[in-house]
Amino acid sequence: MSTNKLFQSPSNEPHNLSAEDFWLTVQRFLIFEEPSSRWPKIRKGLLRTASKRLSASVLGKLTPLEQDYLFFDIYGTTDEKSNSINRTINVLFALKDFQKFQRITFDMWAVGLKDFYLQSDRPNFRKLANLAKGIAASNNLAPSQELWLLHSFIAVPDWTALTSSGPWVNDERAQFVQKLIGHLGSELTAENVSELLRRFNLEEESARTKLPGGFLPERILLVEGPTEQIVIPHLARCLNLDFDARRIMLVPSGGANQVLRRYLNYRELVSIPIQCLLDGDVAQYAEAISEHLRDQDELFSLDSGEIEDVFSREQLTRIANSYIQLHKGSSVDAPILIDEIGEEASNKEVLERLWRRRNWGSFDKIGFAQATTKSITQASEVPGELRQIIEKIAKDG
Repeated sequence: MSTNKLFQSPSNEPHNLSAEDFWLTVQRFLIFEEPSSRWPKIRKGLLRTASKRLSASVLGKLTPLEQDYLFFDIYGTTDEKSNSINRTINVLFALKDFQKFQRITFDMWAVGLKDFYLQSDRPNFRKLANLAKGIAASNNLAPSQELWLLHSFIAVPDWTALTSSGPWVNDERAQFVQKLIGHLGSELTAENVSELLRRFNLEEESARTKLPGGFLPERILLVEGPTEQIVIPHLARCLNLDFDARRIMLVPSGGANQVLRRYLNYRELVSIPIQCLLDGDVAQYAEAISEHLRDQDELFSLDSGEIEDVFSREQLTRIANSYIQLHKGSSVDAPILIDEIGEEASNKEVLERLWRRRNWGSFDKIGFAQATTKSITQASEVPGELRQIIEKIAKDG
């Protein structure tokens, strides 16, 4: 049964979808996530929204193709001119997916779906299916990728809504889509898809300095935790090496063992290079990653130990006092002197003792990282070991 017949209302706005709900769903298209995980999450939200109007028994009988059309019915628009633009944008994002992800992730998504996409009584279905086939043939795409293209032609949100006011107005990704809408022009065909993708790439290049690294990244950097997530990009900016502008997506993993786990997962799913940064005291995980590195991937380890250990004692003293200003304020009478930092043990151990001596509880790694961004602001202040690693991470591909 067509979802057009299922999802009807006399209202001019039949689905009563708020701008917040619309944006929450559309953002999933803009997050770097393998298709085999992304679409099930979108579908889950779709069915939750649709359940306000359709019974569970009806929703449970919808085929995957009917779910695609239901998505369009709820999140799309009936304006044909806008629809043409929306489909083009959706398919261009799908083509970018093919550049970023390996075929296996589309194969995983497509398991058991082929028969559901053979026919539909919806207007334009055969035209869209033939267009997907033509684009797939000219780009040597696999059957599962052709199916992803057809899916992308049907499950289309109203991208043109991002040109109006909404919770997305200050989001750089939405602003990119707004500008893209004004530069596409022609309706997408199998013959002009390469030209439209070229315009997409030019617009992305123009907007790159404002876009987050996780939007259509060209590299993934896996780090152990939030300390590295805060400190490494900041020190890179001190060196005039912006990770976002270089399309580097930094992923805090939750420890060295999780860096290994994430790496082994990503290497099977993504085509883009993966870089890993580990502390120097986790040799077993570094060795495990090294054994599985692809040719385009890299592993970096801190010879000094943990990230706190790369700083000199003078810098450590300055950072500790910045921590006081940021997190303790007037509750601390005396500043920390370099003699209090001392020379014994590793920096991490010294800091832990300092925190105990000052009755601050456990060492605050995130607070220390935030204080580092206030204390280290010049290229000359970036520790040599981190400078070398950051320059290698940020080098042009």
